[in-house]
Amino acid sequence: MLSDLTPNPALTPYIHAAIEATKRIDLAYWERLCGLCDPRIQEPLACGVLSLRTGYTGTVEAALGACEWSVFDHSNVPKGAQAFRTFDLQGWIQDGQGRRIQVPFVTVIVGSVGGDPKCLWNLYPGPPSHGISL
Repeated sequence: MLSDLTPNPALTPYIHAAIEATKRIDLAYWERLCGLCDPRIQEPLACGVLSLRTGYTGTVEAALGACEWSVFDHSNVPKGAQAFRTFDLQGWIQDGQGRRIQVPFVTVIVGSVGGDPKCLWNLYPGPPSHGISL
């Protein structure tokens, strides 16, 4: 399947289910993943972070859940996993010289863990920055 820039509202419940499966299988992993991307916890230059609006008091999970998603093909997504992206949420990453760059979308990777076919493996501000595996 090729990447699609048009959001597919039918994917939102799929992403919700992947988040719930991840929390059920490994809540500590999910909490760590959210903490790593939350600019209220991480220094914006420490790693890629989500760009949450000023004064946002909700969770990273709620921010992801409010988004509409589209399929995203990328070479760093391993076989058996699938990437989705949203332009409803942006982020910040560092380039090779340590400069902070805003990216216009966020990517989640969904794949199988422990027999559950849809767990959220990772999330990235922008495209997946490196190959992943679980």
